[in-house]
Amino acid sequence: GRLYFRDLPLDKLKARDDRPLSSSLDDLHRLYAERHGLYKKYADVIIKDDYDIEEAIRLIGEDRQ
Repeated sequence: GRLYFRDLPLDKLKARDDRPLSSSLDDLHRLYAERHGLYKKYADVIIKDDYDIEEAIRLIGEDRQ
């Protein structure tokens, strides 16, 4: 299958208690620094932040057809 990556800037991401690896801002910043480049490298399709979530879903649906 294809790997889709929704490329959001760090300031739009939120630390959440229900996500143990990114439950604090420090953890979130660290993970972003470690993984962002890898996500971009291995993604088949990168969906830029220009689209809201509904538009991103629509684009994925169109790509899969």
